[in-house]
Amino acid sequence: MLPLLDQVLRSGRPRSVKSRCILGLGGNRYYNIACVPLGPDDRTTPTGVLVFATEVTDQVQAAGRLRDAERRQREAAVTLQHSLLPQKLEQPADLHVAATYQPGGADAAVGGDWYDVIGLGGGRTALVIGDVMGRGLRAAAVMGQLRTAVRAYARLDLPPHEVMTLLDGLAMEIDANQIATCTYAVWDPATTTLVYASAGHLPLLLRAPDGTVLRGEEQNGPPLGTGGAGHLSHTLRLLPGTTGVLYTDGLVERRDQDIDQGIDHLAHTLTGPVATPDIVCSRLLRALGVTAEHDDDVAVLVFQVALDPEPVRV
Repeated sequence: MLPLLDQVLRSGRPRSVKSRCILGLGGNRYYNIACVPLGPDDRTTPTGVLVFATEVTDQVQAAGRLRDAERRQREAAVTLQHSLLPQKLEQPADLHVAATYQPGGADAAVGGDWYDVIGLGGGRTALVIGDVMGRGLRAAAVMGQLRTAVRAYARLDLPPHEVMTLLDGLAMEIDANQIATCTYAVWDPATTTLVYASAGHLPLLLRAPDGTVLRGEEQNGPPLGTGGAGHLSHTLRLLPGTTGVLYTDGLVERRDQDIDQGIDHLAHTLTGPVATPDIVCSRLLRALGVTAEHDDDVAVLVFQVALDPEPVRV
């Protein structure tokens, strides 16, 4: 309090502080304080200071309780999110895989980003990335249900676009007001093909062995939970050494730039030196500026076709 009065006397200008605990006014009480100089306008030094004080203890304590509740809810959502993601990725002999999940900073509610790697019959592997729109425990819970459903549908040995159609119907049953995006891809080492379908998700990026980066087919089906039709399967033939990247919008979307700029930046970063999938994950997060204080969740799944794949018996 005394430093504030001294500032007013020295400057001759009003000063104020908010939610200040003033010692000597009875316990942990909080006040908004305003100090106004007194004296003739033509004098540079005030003759006194008029002090206005409004107690705001109840408001400060209520805000503190709200922050504590939000912190506990966020911790619960982060715990749930991590528990629903695969604790260990399957590692096929012919396909090297790595993934990472980075929750948003302390001021951002946890979202519904997820990824998965699923071993199928005949040496094939399903690769999944998805993002439930919304935040908090509800988004994380919906994400868990969709991820479980993808694993079940994958066992039916359906083409990717049919898996998307089934997921769309399930998403509508779970919550008609909450939509999600998803890419489901199946790698077949016997034919060296990647067959995939996308439900409103961001384009797959592929780095060829010569460093060229290609985007997956832009023609996506509608997001999950919209009841729309038109999901298509696309087929790509991959050379040994090809690196693919599946990701959620938190990696490339920024408030001050168009999302295509973020995707272009991601593609440029991918043209860098050849590296293992785990190193590529770290490199992409660093290059795109994803830190512990990032304002959105980020999920990245990187896969790389082995240079000398083992023979596959079908």
